[in-house]
Amino acid sequence: MSGANITSGGPLQIYRDFLNFLSARSDIEVVAIVSDISLFESYENVNYIEIRNYKKFIFLKFYYEYFRYFSMSKKYNIDLWVSLNDCTPSVKSKCRAVYCHNATPFYRRRFSDLLRLDRVFLQSLYYPVFYRINIRKNNYVIVQQSWFKKYFVESYKVDAEKVIINPVNVDSFVGFKSEPKNKSSNYCFIYPTKAIRYKNIEIICKAVEMMEIEGLKDFTVIITINGNENKFSSQLKKKYRHLNSISWKGSVTRDELEDLYSNSDCLIFPSELETWGLPISEFKKFGKAMLLARLPYAIETVGFYEKVKFFNVSDANELRKYMQGLLKKEDSFVFDKTEELALASPKIYGWNKLLNLLINQNSKYIF
Repeated sequence: MSGANITSGGPLQIYRDFLNFLSARSDIEVVAIVSDISLFESYENVNYIEIRNYKKFIFLKFYYEYFRYFSMSKKYNIDLWVSLNDCTPSVKSKCRAVYCHNATPFYRRRFSDLLRLDRVFLQSLYYPVFYRINIRKNNYVIVQQSWFKKYFVESYKVDAEKVIINPVNVDSFVGFKSEPKNKSSNYCFIYPTKAIRYKNIEIICKAVEMMEIEGLKDFTVIITINGNENKFSSQLKKKYRHLNSISWKGSVTRDELEDLYSNSDCLIFPSELETWGLPISEFKKFGKAMLLARLPYAIETVGFYEKVKFFNVSDANELRKYMQGLLKKEDSFVFDKTEELALASPKIYGWNKLLNLLINQNSKYIF
């Protein structure tokens, strides 16, 4: 399994979860390519290959994916190669699959991006190329949602039967409790996020600024950045540090996030670019209000839910209106009716069903 590009977030949790499942299988041997062994558990039947310099330069990614991995696949006599890096490497194996989770091809590029040339903007240019190379050589392409499957079928002419929809199974690695601890009397919104521009943090800041100008108090918005992560977060906090209602919490552990979820009244998730949106699934367990981006990933992730309102990711005033409606319990505020999207093919839940589809019981190696 190759995933040297994965170092954090949902993809890392998925990689760990997959390896944890594979470790219980006595009939297979696992070779896992990672960027940092310390991020993973030690298992008897999992052999790690560490490539620390994979993410440094784009030409190194090309080298490993389309040259180095081929010799490695021959060396280990691979039965199945699963790539978690979105790219389809040039390898020799009986079966090949790629797990695609990077949504940058859908990034709405702006004129200002030409001045910054940040990582997401550049990925939006070259990721469609990475996806295209060797894509139809895979036996299977694994995605998390139906709208992403449609992208591969229509854009790259991949056989629809080869594109597997395998939703994130949060029950396998999330064990949040629902009992609040030290709940504040203030209405509390939360946005678990990273200091990345496409996470669209500023729309929340703008909405809060409008609310404070109107004199609204007794509410808090917790954002899990602190302004010290990078230039973007530093500029954002400097611009909105005058807002008393925003708590710049910074990065938190999963236990701390559990407490924050338990003590919050509403999740705000305005991200412009996701293939899943893990906090939506996590927060859904609490049955509390959610204000979500009116985008395909959020609509499909939340599925059937009684306490959700979708907003335009470019309209801070609409978000302000919905936040205010919840805060003031306005009669005019009505939650949206949601319907789970009809999928073109059945979902495959759990690693066991997925693995049984990819390999037979006699496979010697899995990558």
